[in-house]
Order: sequence, then structure tokens, then C-alpha cells
Amino acid sequence: MDKDTIESKKKEEQVSLKRNELRQFSKQLNGGDQAVMEVAQGISSAYTKAISEQDKNAIIKLYQEILNCKDVSKQSAKDLHSPLLPTSLLEKFAARKANNFGGHKDFLELQGTKGQIENAVGKIE
Repeated sequence: MDKDTIESKKKEEQVSLKRNELRQFSKQLNGGDQAVMEVAQGISSAYTKAISEQDKNAIIKLYQEILNCKDVSKQSAKDLHSPLLPTSLLEKFAARKANNFGGHKDFLELQGTKGQIENAVGKIE
């Protein structure tokens, strides 16, 4: 590997660690992602009032380093939400499992039945 690729991988790893730290803030705080994004935009709400100044400064600093900008409050909501979303496939599966999104049974189990149950549909012309 050449020197540039090694440096870019190190930088990606650092950004990934900062994203994880930002996600941890989101999990710990009441209001989750909304509270973290409101802190970054400088919005005062019931969620942000409960957060210490030290945590607010840490959240803003993490956003500045992840998004490579000085004034985070001028970023769009989409830009502020993107670091909170999982990036790799494994992170997506972990997020689904943590939020109970996957693995639901949408089918009924009827005891002693065989075959397929069809829904009654209106007359199609």
C-alpha cells in the first residue's frame, strides 16, 4: 500500500469512531437523534435543556470533525442526520435488531389447516 491509501484509511477509521461516539450520545439522551441534531443546530427545546454544556460542546465538536465545517448550525437536517445512520451492512442489521424492525411474523398460523388462505377481494371489472 502506498502512503496516501494508508492515511486515507486512518482518516476513515477516525471518522467512523467519531460517528460511533455521536451515535452513543444519541442512544443515551432523551429524544435520541432529534436531541443531538437540535444541539448541533443550536435549538433550545425540552430535550436540549436537559443536556449539560460539556455534552453539547462535545456533540458540536464531533459534528464539526465529521462534516469538516466550522459552523454546524447552518447544515441541513439531512446532513446532520447522515452521521447518525448506520453505514455498513453489519451496522444496519444491528440497528434493525436494536429497534425491532426485522424478524416480525406477518403470517397467521392456523392449527390444523393446509393450503393457502386468500383474502376476499372486491369484484374486478
